[in-house]
Amino acid sequence: MYRTKSSIFFLLITVFSLMSIGTVFAQDEDLTVVEPVDGYEFSMPEGWDYDYNDENFAYFFNGDHNLDFDFYFPEDLEEQEIPFDDLIGATEAVFYTVDEDITFDDVDVEETTFDDLDIIRIDFTDTFDGQNYPVVFVTMYMDDGSFIYGKIYPVEGDDDIPSDIIDDSLFILSSLSTIEADLKTVEPIKGYEFSIPEAWDFDHNDDNLAYFFNGNYNLNFDFYFPEDLEEQDIPSDDLIGATEAVFFTADEDITFDDVAAEETTFNDLDIVRVDFTDNFEGESYPVVFVTMYLEDGSFIYGKIYPVDGDDDIPSDIIDDSLLILSSLTIKE
Repeated sequence: MYRTKSSIFFLLITVFSLMSIGTVFAQDEDLTVVEPVDGYEFSMPEGWDYDYNDENFAYFFNGDHNLDFDFYFPEDLEEQEIPFDDLIGATEAVFYTVDEDITFDDVDVEETTFDDLDIIRIDFTDTFDGQNYPVVFVTMYMDDGSFIYGKIYPVEGDDDIPSDIIDDSLFILSSLSTIEADLKTVEPIKGYEFSIPEAWDFDHNDDNLAYFFNGNYNLNFDFYFPEDLEEQDIPSDDLIGATEAVFFTADEDITFDDVAAEETTFNDLDIVRVDFTDNFEGESYPVVFVTMYLEDGSFIYGKIYPVDGDDDIPSDIIDDSLLILSSLTIKE
């Protein structure tokens, strides 16, 4: 999971217009386990909660202070050009400020520890709309090699951030754990099985073609076995070329040359991802088109889009869709 620096900047704009918020919730030994990002849990001390900004990114708060965060799994670090074995270098790669005149070279970087984890801590004064406020920026590698950072700052005022708030924030960040997804096996096409998250199901359209859905988003798909690829003029060893061969849109004026194809990975599989805006009957809507070769040489693609609305497709929906597509197996 990762978000852009601009999206967190937007959160700051939102936060400075908010009044202080109080929260009361059930505790178990003064800790509450929460799932602010689908599939990922954190433990929060008493007095903390989480919310989402207008771009649907989670952040933690305790009424007086906010904690923005983001994290990267080991397989994401190389793609994002974040070192996996150099905490200072990784910190520099993700460090950001609202005041663009402040750079990583302008701040003091402290190497320290928290609960046996090596961490980087940077204390500095940021500026937003002429108002100065203190920030503590922290980073750490987790035991599994993941990398997480947090930015702690007051909702209002310019008082120094208390040590207990910093400790709470470090505890929250270091508690990150992955939730094993509850999956069910389905057979949308006779003889072919997929594993899908509990919130998803499948149906068939008027042409009796199967598709997956979760209520708010649909995932259309098709696949080709190795022996079918040559017959369908689909390359067996050129993922971009194979993607171009099957790419389709509702708006016939949009061609493959009009979109940007991104080469990335998912669970050690090479994938191609194409984000674009499609049009149907005068309505625009976002689409994420994805393709991959499976380990047996088969080729599968999916088209993810909302049932209605034009909001961007959340990353957890894309991850769910990639999980579904990559789970294709032939039923024995």
